[in-house]
Amino acid sequence: MSIVGETILTVTIEMLVEKLISDVIQLFARQEQIQAALKDWKKKLRMIRAVLDEMKQSASNLYGFLKELKLTAAEAEIYIADRDPYKGSLKYYQRLSNRYDARNFDLAVGENQKKKPFIPIVCINLLRNAEGKSESILVQHFEESLNYVMLNQNRVKTLIDQEEEKLSLE
Repeated sequence: MSIVGETILTVTIEMLVEKLISDVIQLFARQEQIQAALKDWKKKLRMIRAVLDEMKQSASNLYGFLKELKLTAAEAEIYIADRDPYKGSLKYYQRLSNRYDARNFDLAVGENQKKKPFIPIVCINLLRNAEGKSESILVQHFEESLNYVMLNQNRVKTLIDQEEEKLSLE
């Protein structure tokens, strides 16, 4: 019986050792696969972060542009009236001129003199000013608003001169 018991014990131990070795090898192989997958995921994560950073920067720039556009549209709406649609044109053009011109563009004329440059206001219609197009209506209104401003130019100069006098007295 001792031989039979010894044989059974040997066979059982061999089976257990083979099973353990097989499980260890499989576990090791699985760990290698997991490590490779983790490295791949790290690369993908870096790429995703770079794309997100770029999108964040683009969104910030776009948000600023849209904010400026919205502000300009709101200002334009304030100055447009139903009965006298061009009455606010001058004020609107003055605000545009003040915003984009007086801050940065003082030109030296002489040693002690400075002259503000004239910033022309231009209607850009992107070559779509054709008959039947909605842009032609905008161009027509733009031209009419400029005509209104030009007709009232003397009155405007007087108002501007009065404002300059107020500033110089202060």
